[in-house]
Order: sequence, then C-alpha cells, then structure tokens
Amino acid sequence: MASARDMLLDQTNDRFGEIVFASPKKFREEVFRRAGIRAKKGGAFALSSAKKNDVRVQKLMEAIQGGADVP
Repeated sequence: MASARDMLLDQTNDRFGEIVFASPKKFREEVFRRAGIRAKKGGAFALSSAKKNDVRVQKLMEAIQGGADVP
C-alpha cells in the first residue's frame, strides 16, 4: 500500500498544486514553514500571486522529494 507521501509525489505539478491549495490556509502555511519555504514579499516588480504560488508549490514538491519531514 502506498503512503500519502508516495501518492503526492506521483502527481503532476499542477495536480500537486491543486491538492496543496485545497487544504486550509493555516495548515498549508505550516507545511510551507516546516519545509523552509518562505513567501517573497511583493515590491514594485513582484510576480503575480499565481506565479508565486507555482514557485512555492514547486519548491515544496522538491523538498518532499528530497526527504523533508512535513506533516
């Protein structure tokens, strides 16, 4: 039987992002915090939030693949 971690890693980046952002914000931000992924603060030339979210999800997937212990 596959673990939840294995099932998440089998997903495409888009599907993984959908799963991450379907979770409650408090939980999601805790997962990002435990993985050491910080949201960059916007400035005059900041990326749109959708692009920032894509970058954060990609970093989270890489962290999980690298063995990061997140809930």
